[in-house]
Amino acid sequence: MNFLPEYQISRPDSLLRLAVGQVVVETLIIPKSDAPIEQILSISTNTVVNPAEVFVGEARYHGTMFYRVLYVDNSGQNHFLEHNVDFSDKFNHDGIVQATRPIFSSYALDTDTISVSPTEIRLATVVEVQMDAVVNNAIHHLSTGGEGIYTNTLPIDFSKVLHDGVDSFVLSDNFVDPKAIRTLSAEATAILKSSVPGLDVVVCSGTLVSNICFETEGGMFKTLFHSIPFVQEVGAPGVNAQSTVFASVDIKSFKVGECTEGGSINLEAQLNVRVIAFSQSEFVPVIDVFSVTHDLVAKPQSHNFSTVKMQLFGEDRVEGSVSLQDNLPLADTIMAVNGNRLNISQARSNGNSIVVEGVFSSNIVYYNADQNSKNSLKVELPFSISIAVASGNSTYVLNDLNQIIPSASVLNVTTRIRRGNEIDVRVDVGFSFVVSESKSVTVIKELEMGAEREL
Repeated sequence: MNFLPEYQISRPDSLLRLAVGQVVVETLIIPKSDAPIEQILSISTNTVVNPAEVFVGEARYHGTMFYRVLYVDNSGQNHFLEHNVDFSDKFNHDGIVQATRPIFSSYALDTDTISVSPTEIRLATVVEVQMDAVVNNAIHHLSTGGEGIYTNTLPIDFSKVLHDGVDSFVLSDNFVDPKAIRTLSAEATAILKSSVPGLDVVVCSGTLVSNICFETEGGMFKTLFHSIPFVQEVGAPGVNAQSTVFASVDIKSFKVGECTEGGSINLEAQLNVRVIAFSQSEFVPVIDVFSVTHDLVAKPQSHNFSTVKMQLFGEDRVEGSVSLQDNLPLADTIMAVNGNRLNISQARSNGNSIVVEGVFSSNIVYYNADQNSKNSLKVELPFSISIAVASGNSTYVLNDLNQIIPSASVLNVTTRIRRGNEIDVRVDVGFSFVVSESKSVTVIKELEMGAEREL
């Protein structure tokens, strides 16, 4: 018998959520001296987190918290404050190596007002930071045992990164409302609705959604949603129509101009689209061996990884109602709906759909005519919805082994007053899901020849 074992190293790439953590951001906001704070109507936040340094077992990040405060001064005038705070922290994880390229996402869980006076506001915000990354697994396995060694093999499919890159572009548009006389504030979010691979390119289409708050006559104001669709071709060498693509979009900057005559407001945003493309391959490890003439000593080793299957997109609606507390005046007119955000607690596959659970949070500013007062109300709507998702040309069927990385953006919010003390809220939401399938394989890491058998 010619005992000559041969080994191979297979390197599957997994897209995983490696870490989730929280950081507390505290800040002090000071208004203009000639516009002291009489009443705070809303506090809106959003965050941006980017990687800083990556070491073995550690990934550091830096982020910025953006605050937007809408308030009324002691003369009844509307005012808007913008304030930014930088923060930083790190994640520790065994799966982090120096070559890891993390993908950070973040959102504000809650903002507490520590204190407020005519001359300052002290705030504390709990920010949840999530880190996804492509993790490479090196699987050393037996591929053949040589002459006279009988083997049993098992084909295992895996994903391999073809391309990972970021493309930046600028969107601009004009928002027009004849009633607008002064820009107060604006919020923006972006979401992708499709990512289609082609030859050395990925075509990403989506929408930039802005929520614009502007003042009207008589010291009143209102918010309206404005959507700007976009299509961006991202160069991706090595990609073809059979590639599996994960794409995401972030807002790098968002600028709102002053309101001009006729109620025209200019909007400009710089967006970053990141594309990670995977090829689908397979390796064939030996999982069992036998020899007629000799005992064999096999040393097994187990490996866990995941295979990226597809990215899914979908839209749905969250509905609910909120009642005014007894100490609040009745609502006659909704003036603003801002600070809209979605916190997803979990997403899981269920047949041909994905079940998403989470909470929608917002702030409603309304007007009471009897007291001539502007009032604010916090909204929190828990939801659990089942979303039918579009999988393009893929024939893959969702199953219990799926790992799902979700993201979501608010596309529109509409409200309706009922009986003055109850407000119906309807939220249109866009979702994106990265679907992977968990794999577990036990391979033969090392094979040795034992004693000769007595025939």
